[in-house]
Amino acid sequence: MKWTDLTPVLIALLSLAGVVWQSRRTRYDGRDRLKRDIELLAMMPDDLEGKSRYRAHVDASITTLIEDEDVRSRDWVGISMGLTLLTIAVVLAWAGVSNGGWWHLLTLTAGVVLFAGVACLSISLGKHRRDERGRVISRTQP
Repeated sequence: MKWTDLTPVLIALLSLAGVVWQSRRTRYDGRDRLKRDIELLAMMPDDLEGKSRYRAHVDASITTLIEDEDVRSRDWVGISMGLTLLTIAVVLAWAGVSNGGWWHLLTLTAGVVLFAGVACLSISLGKHRRDERGRVISRTQP
């Protein structure tokens, strides 16, 4: 059996697994939480003493959501580096599998490079607040 016979099957299975995972995953981002807060605020009776504080909390959350989306960005250098590492991993794996013999050791190297590429992408794809130099500003910094 050749690898070329299994490649379309493996790609189809991985694609199907990705679709199933995305469809079953529940997303709770800031907008979903804000929507639930607004629905909860609408269900509260008007004479409840905490409703005005909760309304102020919802108003502040809306303002924060609008302001925060304007200043968040992705690390495009990290994304391009991650994609480059993934491409290198694919080339190394292809060279190792197609040549055989001692060339199979390249697949081990491809695994390490693949891990580094996935780690780089997972770090860089998230939107974060950044300073002027592009470094992530964490919440713990003053």
